[in-house]
Amino acid sequence: MPDNRKIRPRLPKLVMRIWHGGERLWKVYWLVGILGGWALATLIGSLIRGGFLTAFLGAGLAVIYAVFTGVAIWRCAFNVRRPIWGYAARTIVLVSAIYFVVAMARAVMSG
Repeated sequence: MPDNRKIRPRLPKLVMRIWHGGERLWKVYWLVGILGGWALATLIGSLIRGGFLTAFLGAGLAVIYAVFTGVAIWRCAFNVRRPIWGYAARTIVLVSAIYFVVAMARAVMSG
């Protein structure tokens, strides 16, 4: 009989390592931020068009993922050989957050 303590899913550990800043920046930025964001946006868009998901719920899921990704990139920013990439990553996160807040404010004000 296998020891159940040894059969543990690796995904929760990976997610926690990413969230706490313990992963390499390139992995978090390109795989989680860019590739994962594209995949999630495609999935959410398909589910909304198919009528399986409301636009409001889809936007909520996208915001949750964006916050997770932004925090993860911020925390992993200096897990690089050259610090300039950490500063660049944090700048992108900051500019993206400002853009998001401005876009949401405009959407709310326009109705």
